[in-house]
Amino acid sequence: MILKIIATGIVCSLICILLKRTAKEYVIFVQLSFAVFAGVIIIKECMTFFDELSSYFSLADNLDGLYSVLCKGAFICIACKIACDISIESGNVLVSDLIELAGKTVMIVLAMPLIKDIIRTAISFVS
Repeated sequence: MILKIIATGIVCSLICILLKRTAKEYVIFVQLSFAVFAGVIIIKECMTFFDELSSYFSLADNLDGLYSVLCKGAFICIACKIACDISIESGNVLVSDLIELAGKTVMIVLAMPLIKDIIRTAISFVS
């Protein structure tokens, strides 16, 4: 999911660079198209987040998954930072902001096992 947004954001930035030389008036349409694309994917991921949130209250998890979350999170942070820097350098702050928003959304979804462990710990203190 995030790789689609990152790759599309980089392609959008490159297209905008090429269009700025010949037809500046079309740059905004390319950026808005990317905004719609990223927005749809982010909304879809948020819906997945709320579906997973309701299923995580079963409180059945192992600790091995936490290391996987950390590795995936580190990769997402690095990939988003590189894509954001490329977009900012090309003058597309909107694209950069949307890539960053998508990365934050994915990080929240990845943090669900940690949230589940916090809930489990809180319930153990109460009982």
